[in-house]
Amino acid sequence: MSVDFKVNANTSRIDLWSRKLKNPPMGEVAAIGERLHRQFFAEQAGPDGAWAPLSASTLRTKRSGVILRETSALVGGISSSASAKSARIFSAGPFYNVFHQAGTSKMPARNFIGIRPGQEEQYLQPLRRWIGSF
Repeated sequence: MSVDFKVNANTSRIDLWSRKLKNPPMGEVAAIGERLHRQFFAEQAGPDGAWAPLSASTLRTKRSGVILRETSALVGGISSSASAKSARIFSAGPFYNVFHQAGTSKMPARNFIGIRPGQEEQYLQPLRRWIGSF
């Protein structure tokens, strides 16, 4: 006795879509976010706009006048991760990153984590391509 198995074209397409649905390009979204967040440091401006200038006392003690870039530890700590359902951009940098992000009573906040208005489309491009591939 033999059993013939015939693949239906519609079943194959459904299987393909099922596999694709399980693999959205979240890694690409995370990489875009990481690149955009590193760019904040080059521009000395975060998601809310230009960072507050350095105080005169800070300028006297720094080797350079570049904001948040004395050792590159903060920019080097920008990292990302992705799963099938999410992309995450975060700072794995030094413990003081939170003080720069939120500010203190003696230091203004210089946000370096967040999405700048108008950047949404860059994050969405890989997802739009992925959706268009169905």
